[in-house]
Amino acid sequence: MVKLKREFLVTTILIYSVVIILLLLVVLLFLEDGLWQVVVACGLFIGVSWLLYAPSIGFPPAFVLADEETFPTLNGLIDRVAAEIDVPTPPVILTAGRECMLGVIGLRQRPILILSQPLLQHISAQDKIALIAHELGHLRDDAFTRGVVHRIAYGVLIRGMRLVARLPFGQTLRKPLCQFRQSIDRIRCLDCYKAELLADWWAVQVAGSVAARQMIQRYADGFNSHTHPASQRRLKAVDALPHTLPALKLTDQQHNDLRSELCHWPAVMREREAHMLRRDEEAFSQSLQTQETLVRML
Repeated sequence: MVKLKREFLVTTILIYSVVIILLLLVVLLFLEDGLWQVVVACGLFIGVSWLLYAPSIGFPPAFVLADEETFPTLNGLIDRVAAEIDVPTPPVILTAGRECMLGVIGLRQRPILILSQPLLQHISAQDKIALIAHELGHLRDDAFTRGVVHRIAYGVLIRGMRLVARLPFGQTLRKPLCQFRQSIDRIRCLDCYKAELLADWWAVQVAGSVAARQMIQRYADGFNSHTHPASQRRLKAVDALPHTLPALKLTDQQHNDLRSELCHWPAVMREREAHMLRRDEEAFSQSLQTQETLVRML
């Protein structure tokens, strides 16, 4: 059975790692005369940059989203899967690539679901459910939050190691700090593995054991990386679970409607792009007319 309770231990280790690194950095800052002025200046620069840049941070523009009005069957399926997993339904973006993923945007970590239109177009109904359930299953885990903590810890440690190298005893501390960095990397890797296994568990609960296994066999090879377990390891974890029947199914009519929506996605995007182009041209033309009017008035 997939071990899920390790997440609390991993989170604790990462948080304490960051605390230790920050304390080390504070000590080093006091050892370096004049460095605190640089830190304060950098803090002010980051704060001003954030105030100027923050208003433009947000979700992608509406014309790239697979909205409920244009893609009702797809959004309805995602709503049903989200209800089974007990997570909020995120906005959806269809892409022409092969990868499907769940991402987060901004400090509030607002989720967004990115799905491959060519992949969804050609897989079975249960495979679609398993794939969506796997991605939404990541919302039941705090992997994104732990990932932010890991990146902060790793970045602070790298900068701390550079600062240590300038100190008289820097070479003495360099080796244990390198080992600490490798430990953080290893913890992050194991945490990513756990997150994928947990997402596979949700795919089993929603789409059934057979569909979840097929999803891993057919589509997971393209996503293997240092943050994803090997397909054989994932299959072994799924096979260790009790055999589960699908909690959610699509009727033939629903699946046909979904395939029809996906088939029309390229045309929808071309129409939206043409509309955006016409709107930009009209705005530019209106701007030119305004300038000509002002010139005549002068």
